[in-house]
Amino acid sequence: MDPEPEDDGLPYSLENQSQPVSAVRQDSDFSGADSGANTVMEREQFYIQDQHVFVVTWSARPVFSLFDLNDGHESLMALITAIVENIHALDDQLLSVSSYSSPSAPKTTMVFGEYGPLYVVVVSQRFEASTLKVLANNVHNQMLLLLSGSVHKMLESHPQYDLRNLMGGVDTMIRNQICRTTTDLSFEFEAIPSLVLASKIRQKISNLMIRHRVQSSHVLFLLLLRGRFLVQIAHRAGHALTLSDCQLLITFANHMSVLSMSDMFSPVCLPEFNRNAFVYAHLAAIADGIFLIQITADPNDILNLQRYKEQFTQSMIAAGLLTAIQCAPVAPSLGFLGISDANVRHVIAISRKCSQMVATSIRPPFRDNSKDPLDWCRLHRHVFCTMKGMPCAPKIFLEVRTSHTLLGIRSAAIQLMAILSPLLSRTEAVQCGRRVCSAVQSRENFLFACKFGTWSSKYSPFL
Repeated sequence: MDPEPEDDGLPYSLENQSQPVSAVRQDSDFSGADSGANTVMEREQFYIQDQHVFVVTWSARPVFSLFDLNDGHESLMALITAIVENIHALDDQLLSVSSYSSPSAPKTTMVFGEYGPLYVVVVSQRFEASTLKVLANNVHNQMLLLLSGSVHKMLESHPQYDLRNLMGGVDTMIRNQICRTTTDLSFEFEAIPSLVLASKIRQKISNLMIRHRVQSSHVLFLLLLRGRFLVQIAHRAGHALTLSDCQLLITFANHMSVLSMSDMFSPVCLPEFNRNAFVYAHLAAIADGIFLIQITADPNDILNLQRYKEQFTQSMIAAGLLTAIQCAPVAPSLGFLGISDANVRHVIAISRKCSQMVATSIRPPFRDNSKDPLDWCRLHRHVFCTMKGMPCAPKIFLEVRTSHTLLGIRSAAIQLMAILSPLLSRTEAVQCGRRVCSAVQSRENFLFACKFGTWSSKYSPFL
C-alpha cells in the first residue's frame, strides 16, 4: 500500500506507514513511467477524499469501497481487519475512533460496524460518530436487502470466498443509500418522511388499497410512495412492516425507478421481517413520481400483482386521488401547518407514535443568512443528537446564538426541533415552541399516516 505523506490529513492509523507515496508495486498491472504516475495520482485522489466507506470480510477480502480500490490497497483491507481482530483479542469491541492529523486539520472519525463475518468501516471528516453508525447499519442492511443473511453463513463456511462475485448491481444501491443517509435526516431521526395529506384523502387511499386486494394472492405489504415520502401502508394482520425495512424499500423504489421505466418484479430480503429468506417485490410507477410497492411471499404471484396494480390505479385516477398526491407539498410552509409566529424559521416535527416526520420549508431571513443550504440540516442534527445523548432524556433543549436560536421539545408523542429568531429569551423560545407543538398536534392526522390499512390473515403455505 502506498499511503500519503503524514501532513496530508490521513486517518491516524495510516499516518506512520514507511513507504513513500511515489512507490509503485512491482506486481501491479500497470507498467512504465506513465502508468506508474497515473497509479500514484489515483492513490493520492483516493486518500484525500473526506469520506470513505469500506466493507471487508473477516478474512481481509474487500467487498465494497465508496471509491474504487486498485492493486495498491490490499494492505489497507488487511489493516482494517487487523484493527478489529486485535481489539477482539482483548475481549473488547471497537466502535469508533476520532483523531487529528495536525492541530489545524479537521477531525477524522472512523466508525467500525461488526456484522458477523462482515465489517463495515466508515471514515469521515464531515460527520459525527452518531451519523456514521447509522450509515454503517444502512450499508449492511442494504446488502442484506439484495443478498439476504445467507451471505453470513456462506462466509462463515467459506471465509476466502470473494463476495464481489455476487455484488453486481448491489454496489450502486449501496452508493445510493450512502448518499441518502448523509443528506436525509430521516435515517438518523428514525422516522419516515410523510407526505402531508388530509386524513380523509389518506383514508380513501387506504380503503382502495384493501378493496382491490386479490383474495388468492399472498401479499404481505402494500406501500404507496411519492418519491421518498410515505403516502400510505396496508399490511396483512400480524405482519406489520418495521421502520428499518420500510426505509430500505423506499431507497429501493427510488433507485430502481431511475434504472427502469417499466414494472419490475424482484426478490428482496427484509432483514427485520426475515433476514434468512427472500420475499418478492413488485414495483410500479403508477404516475409521475408515485410508486406502488407490493410485497408477496409467493414467487408465482406476479399476475395477481399486475391485476391489482391496474385496478388500483384506475380507481385512484377516477377518484382524483393521484392528483391530490401530486399536488401535496413535500415541504409545507409554516403557515400551511398553522404556525403564524414570526420568530419561527424552520421546523421538523416527528411523530413517535407512527415513526414519521415532516419538515417545513424555510422562512426568510434564515435562508438569506445561511452560507450553506444544508446548514439547517446540521443544526437539527446537533439538537437531536444532543438530546438523545443526555441520560435524563430532557424534554426541552435550548441554545441561543447570535444568528438563530435552536429549540428542541420532546413529549411522549411528538418531538419538535425548531430554528427560531436569534437572541430570544428562554421564556420566549419555550412559549414559541409550545405554540408550534400545539399546532402540530392539532394537525397530527393531517401530517402523518397515523392509521395503516390491514386485512385479515389466513393460512399461507409461504409464511
